[in-house]
Amino acid sequence: MNEWLIDGETRKKEMIMNKDILEIILTELVEHADELQVNELRGAQTINFEIICHKSDIGRILGKGGVLINALRTLFIALEQGRMNVYITVVE
Repeated sequence: MNEWLIDGETRKKEMIMNKDILEIILTELVEHADELQVNELRGAQTINFEIICHKSDIGRILGKGGVLINALRTLFIALEQGRMNVYITVVE
């Protein structure tokens, strides 16, 4: 299968952006998926993901001791092949 359905829109796998991948992962983790919003800001050497979510979902996103959020950061560093610094900020 060469296509995924995201937000009711069919996209080719090659066109899936990091922001979309993060949204797919987080949507499965949180209780209030309807209040989840992910923004991606790119600089010359940085990517900053801003996650806006319901207050009760912050702990689910961070994980115990920040393990989950650090794993997500590592994933996106790997996707960028180590060429970019990746920051993830969670906002309620």
